[in-house]
Amino acid sequence: MKKVIAIVLTLALLMMGAAFAETDAGDVEYVGEINVGTAFMLTGTYASVGVRAENAIKMVIDEVNANGGVQGYKINLISQDTSGDTDTAINAINLLVEDDVVAILGPHFSSQVYAVRDIIEEAGIPTIVGGTNFELPSEDNHALFLGRTNDLIQAAAAANYVVQSMDASKVGIMYCSDDFGTGAYQVISEIFEENGLRYQFVDYVPAEEEDDLADLLPDRSEPTPFAPV
Repeated sequence: MKKVIAIVLTLALLMMGAAFAETDAGDVEYVGEINVGTAFMLTGTYASVGVRAENAIKMVIDEVNANGGVQGYKINLISQDTSGDTDTAINAINLLVEDDVVAILGPHFSSQVYAVRDIIEEAGIPTIVGGTNFELPSEDNHALFLGRTNDLIQAAAAANYVVQSMDASKVGIMYCSDDFGTGAYQVISEIFEENGLRYQFVDYVPAEEEDDLADLLPDRSEPTPFAPV
């Protein structure tokens, strides 16, 4: 159990972009090896997001291993590509479970997290995800952890800023129509309604929409502070 806790804490640092001091560790002798998995979008429309995360994690794991690993255990990184769809994400997580990983980083998008959260719960593997939809955390799922604040915090902060700091009578909301965007939209629109603030919204799917985003915006004939989600 101590080993798992140490691994999860290390992974949490990785998600926050923490860096370890560089040292010349020389030849390191390990007491054993542990497998850690990643499930990011390495191909497809959002590959740049996943590749950056993957490269950062590889860099930090190399530094951890060079400094003796985690409690003397060398970390082996096993990577799976979730691409841009839920079916691929499900396959990626199943493969990591079969590889007997002790922890998983990813998936990154809320829609993919929704698709795999039951697998994560059943496997009981500590998994840190990037999804922010406020309905993702569950008291019944003791293995799923959010690596970022959810929409009840970050989306609410954006909406409250507009309400409290902008002299606006009408606001525009642009959101992507997936689990990530709809969660934030729900939080923001409720805050606007509670404060009597009129709003227009535009929903779009970035992966499928090739039009200039300017063509998707509402009528700007009157000044409208714009809150992108």
